[in-house]
Amino acid sequence: MIKDRVFKTVLIPVLGILIPFGTGLFNTKDLGLTQLVFSLVFFVFVTHITWQGSVNMIAYLRARKYLRKNVYFKLAILVLVTGLYGGGAFFISTSLWQWIVWKQVSFAPLIKIAGMTAMIMLMLTLVYETIFLSAEVEIDAKVIQQLDYERLQAEASLVQKDLDPHFLFNCLNSLSYLVRNEPDRAYQFVHKLSNVFKYLLINKQKDFVPLSDELQFVQDYYFLLQVRFDDAIQIKNTIDEGATSGLIPPCTLQMLLENAIKQNFFSEKEPLVITISMENNYINVSNVLKPKPYKNGPNNQGLAAVKTRFSHLLNEEVLVLQESNRLLVKVPFRHQPKVA
Repeated sequence: MIKDRVFKTVLIPVLGILIPFGTGLFNTKDLGLTQLVFSLVFFVFVTHITWQGSVNMIAYLRARKYLRKNVYFKLAILVLVTGLYGGGAFFISTSLWQWIVWKQVSFAPLIKIAGMTAMIMLMLTLVYETIFLSAEVEIDAKVIQQLDYERLQAEASLVQKDLDPHFLFNCLNSLSYLVRNEPDRAYQFVHKLSNVFKYLLINKQKDFVPLSDELQFVQDYYFLLQVRFDDAIQIKNTIDEGATSGLIPPCTLQMLLENAIKQNFFSEKEPLVITISMENNYINVSNVLKPKPYKNGPNNQGLAAVKTRFSHLLNEEVLVLQESNRLLVKVPFRHQPKVA
């Protein structure tokens, strides 16, 4: 936000005095002391209202999407609107002042003062637009720097997940049990575990992967969960294979599943059921809320990471809807271009 308080504090009184004197609207000989004081206060007030109104108009117009595509068109509109507003405001205000002080309205000085005010508003608009553009360049540079930092953080996080000793320890414990008791299933477990690590290693530096690959990764991850928790965790994927042509940031669904597992209580008698579905342009991940009686790390850390990631990659919001005892996370995805 532009801090222009000092700018306005100095220039508004100066312009409020300069405009009527500079256009020859009146001079000290034509007015008595009371009329002079009233006139100066009146035009300083009008200048303040006109200035602030122009600033508000600039801010409003700059936010319009149809003006962002062409810089020259936007600048022309800003100059035209603020010039007409400034000239019109002073034309009407000066007419009122003439009627109060002179009891008559003379159009010659009105045209002159309206033209001068329009020129001042034009210069004011150019000054503010220059300041806005400079601020935007600075903000863009900071955003790019922040994006680079968060990308490195995300990549580091994925590398840490690859080598997470707790994850590996639990998998090895499960594998040890299967080798002794269920050799055939042990072979499947090694295959799924290999797929999980392969997916993480290949896709950790990618922004997007096919939705079908992400769902297959979730299926392999689910197999590992079933070995550890049996039926205490149930993942139901209702997305048809024919509807998986979109693109999604890698590990998005896995992070949401992991977040639900960490935040909720579950057992074989009270399983945690997580449903994955598709609706319009969103992938929905929902589960019943059963908060654990104890904390297991920061609350909803995985969900927060997903929201930040989508905000920067797609400039879209991940919707989180909580109704009574159910949580629904709506994740937008990008449609994959059709091959001609």
